[in-house]
Amino acid sequence: MNESVLRGSSILAGIQVSRGKNRQDHYIENSVSNACLDYYDSKENNEPPEKILGERFLKYRKLWINQPDEWIVNFNDPDLVKDEYKPLCLDLELAAICDLACPYCFRQTYVTPDKVMSKKLAFELIDQASDMEIPSIKFNWRGEPLLNPHIHEIIAYAKKKGIIDTIINTNATQLTREMSIKLIDAGLDHIIYSFDGGSKKTYEKNRIGRFKQNHFEDVYKNIRRFNDIKNEKNSAFPWSKIQMILTPDTYSEQEEFIELFKDCVDEVVVNQYSERGQEIKQLSKIDIEKFEKKIKRYGMPHDTPFMKLSSGDIMISKKRLPCKQPFQRMLVTYDGRVSMCCYDWGSMYTIGFVSEIDFDDLNYDKYRVKDLIEKDAKAFKDMKRAEMPPQFYTAPKRKQKLSEIWQDFSLSHVRNEHANGTCDINICKQCTFKDTYDWI
Repeated sequence: MNESVLRGSSILAGIQVSRGKNRQDHYIENSVSNACLDYYDSKENNEPPEKILGERFLKYRKLWINQPDEWIVNFNDPDLVKDEYKPLCLDLELAAICDLACPYCFRQTYVTPDKVMSKKLAFELIDQASDMEIPSIKFNWRGEPLLNPHIHEIIAYAKKKGIIDTIINTNATQLTREMSIKLIDAGLDHIIYSFDGGSKKTYEKNRIGRFKQNHFEDVYKNIRRFNDIKNEKNSAFPWSKIQMILTPDTYSEQEEFIELFKDCVDEVVVNQYSERGQEIKQLSKIDIEKFEKKIKRYGMPHDTPFMKLSSGDIMISKKRLPCKQPFQRMLVTYDGRVSMCCYDWGSMYTIGFVSEIDFDDLNYDKYRVKDLIEKDAKAFKDMKRAEMPPQFYTAPKRKQKLSEIWQDFSLSHVRNEHANGTCDINICKQCTFKDTYDWI
């Protein structure tokens, strides 16, 4: 078992992992077949395009770790040229709508629009990302990206514009044979499956269908078939990863989870559960005893944040850490709001706008959903607790480019608060992202 990049997450198995390969090595070794190779081949230089692409991917992955730390440590240095830093990833919410009603999802707390991003806006943002030389785009956030009918065209356009790393996170309910072929042919680099459970009973308890019943067998078949099609096409991409959230239901099914997927995805991972508004009691009587023993040893209060590892060990947090996301990435909702991070589920801290929306009422896109929840409509029965998200901060209401928002006051203020350890931002103070805690 290896520690993942994310704290408390573990890499357990997988086709490539069992061969001693990681995604970085795999990408570099297969860069000659990457879908954006033509973009780098068209540049005037004497180096082979696959070498340029491999070097840029390697640089981007190193910066992912080093850039936030370097920026934070030197934040107040008068000689620091902050204009040299750029986003390393752009998150585009191709679909705010989701076809599942998972019981622990943020949708149980916040009303979320059932909308998709237009191809026009996606293309405009990809153009801006290409101009800024942003190396990575992740094509989802709150919803299921495969519900956007243009997703394969959008991914293909991103590769055409030289985006090095294209990523989606999907529940795989819509991963038909046709969709699988389109995604592979588009040049997708990384597909991440979310599949919570090592058994039919646990999976179907955690992954409830909104519009129709969701079946374990159907989704499992979709994931295995995707790998078969990739093999038939002799395609190195996308690298595939499957992840399961560790909850009281899934802790005991880690071995079953490995057995299900170790031979059909490149990487099998378990991730920590992060509270999203639907509280889950994670600790057993034995775990509580471990927790109380540990906080007593370190003289910590009973409300100390905790984390239960996949091994069963209990970690406690001695302090908060600066969040790296404001120094790494930007996130754009389906309609063009730019949020400060991917844990701002209701877009409650809006740092800018890349399109013209209803500036007079930022909840304009949620009223229909709220009304259907109140009417107990069929696809909204599991969202009865959801309320309109509060608005903690809104940037000046004007359309800007991504490059302007990246350098503008709103995001600079967030970075300043985190870098100087004085973070008094409401949404940050209550954040449950595990990487923002110092665990012992």
